[in-house]
Amino acid sequence: MKSPDMRDIASGVTLIAIGLFAAIYAYANYRMGTVTRMGPGFVPFWLGCIVAGLGTLIAVLPFLSARRDTIEPPPFHPRPLIAILVAVLLFAGLVTRIGLVPTTLIVTFVSALAERGFDLKRTAMLAVTLAALIWVIFLLLLDMRLPAIVLPG
Repeated sequence: MKSPDMRDIASGVTLIAIGLFAAIYAYANYRMGTVTRMGPGFVPFWLGCIVAGLGTLIAVLPFLSARRDTIEPPPFHPRPLIAILVAVLLFAGLVTRIGLVPTTLIVTFVSALAERGFDLKRTAMLAVTLAALIWVIFLLLLDMRLPAIVLPG
């Protein structure tokens, strides 16, 4: 008999934990309401339940149809994890200090470091395009109250 894939089981259990946390937190801290008059906890509660249900499905399926004879963990590459984590922290710390547009430029370059084949020209084009799109969508069309650029002084 083939062994179940532990990556699927671990992913499923992780989704179950996240979904249950979200559902329980929403139920305990927000008013639920009804289907016709939804409260602020209605959607987060049911999304958490759906995520937990999908996690259960993902965790159970490997037992029903094991796909491999041997189980080997995937290789761990810390660079993508570190680059994306640093990018998220930079965005949180810089968006109100220097503005949305320069923060987008910086975060795009830091996020691109997660990829092995970092190409400066391609990343610069992506950063400028993203910054322009974010400026148009969030600042012009949606009229969000974030500064586009914060000038020193």
